[in-house]
Amino acid sequence: MVNQPVLEDALQGFGNIRFQMVHREGFFDVERTAYEGAHIHNCYEIYINVSGELSFLQGHTIYDIRPGDVIFSRPGEVHYCIYHRSTQHHHYCMWFDGEGPLKEYIEGKRLPAHIRPEDLSQMWSLLAKMEKCTEQCLRMAYFIEFLAAISGEYSESSIGLTPADGKLGEMLAYIDGCFLEEVRISEIATRFYISESSVNRLFRRYVGMSLYRFVEAKRLAHAERLLRSGYSVTEACFQSGFTDCSRFIQKFKQKFGTTPHKYKKSCLENKINVV
Repeated sequence: MVNQPVLEDALQGFGNIRFQMVHREGFFDVERTAYEGAHIHNCYEIYINVSGELSFLQGHTIYDIRPGDVIFSRPGEVHYCIYHRSTQHHHYCMWFDGEGPLKEYIEGKRLPAHIRPEDLSQMWSLLAKMEKCTEQCLRMAYFIEFLAAISGEYSESSIGLTPADGKLGEMLAYIDGCFLEEVRISEIATRFYISESSVNRLFRRYVGMSLYRFVEAKRLAHAERLLRSGYSVTEACFQSGFTDCSRFIQKFKQKFGTTPHKYKKSCLENKINVV
């Protein structure tokens, strides 16, 4: 299923954790390679950059990414990689959910979205152990150790925002609160005292897409979440800011590779819902 990792039962007894981990490396061609764009998961995600020239949008903030940087996303938070140029991209990604002690630990630590661990050698070692390990309980022990490492070994000064934070950051925060309504570029330009061309230039340079496409991506991600929550296709359409069901279905199929109806049916069959 596009955009939604299928988690496997990994540990019973420590909050019934379900977990998935991938390790990917390849060349990303901005002219030829398609990528997901803005999306939402119904589980936690931890992204670790090994190498690659890119930024990462999480919520309404864009972060400059360096090797070793970690991006932490909670269920329901919009996030995605932004490629500014063709680049070799090497990264790890982990998804997990669970109730009880694990969730209490994660939320108690109040992890920021962007983390720069101080001890990179420990992080790389734990990731290698997790990737090679085939015994579930031991693998999860490494995972818990990894969580402890990234949540305890960083300083507030190591959490960095992109240089675009400021005017663009204000616009992203504003759009985050009103994207379900009609968003006009003229109104954004007037509100933030810049020209319409400057608005689109900022979005294309730092977000990797126009304002219109960004709002549409956020609406589609929201619609995906509503469908997983049991809303009908019509409800998901209009409650996500779309005004035409036919166009909504067309855009949803382009992004997720299936119609909203089939997507919802698949979620029900696989018992996938919002955490």
